[in-house]
Amino acid sequence: MTCAFRLRPAVAGLLAMLALVGCAPPEAAAPVSEHVRAAPPPHLLPTSAFEAPRAEGLASAQSVEAERDALAARAAALRARGAALSGTPVLEEGERARLEPVAEDAGTP
Repeated sequence: MTCAFRLRPAVAGLLAMLALVGCAPPEAAAPVSEHVRAAPPPHLLPTSAFEAPRAEGLASAQSVEAERDALAARAAALRARGAALSGTPVLEEGERARLEPVAEDAGTP
């Protein structure tokens, strides 16, 4: 393989990057109005002003993660309890025998 074949992809990549850099967005061609030129520059906050909210968000995310784990454990325990209860009858045989005639008289299916 010659040197020219190894350079072709690099040259093509360089030309593609230059072509993209040379393309301006359509907004750049629009004229700037006098109102915009006369407007004061925007008030920018120092980046340190964002540190406290960022730290609060991080702490909140960590507490949510702990709560999520606790809720997942509780949900698993409730599912296990439900599975255990689904195999047991609601009424014992004696209670069922006593209540069925009353329910039939009342017209309950």
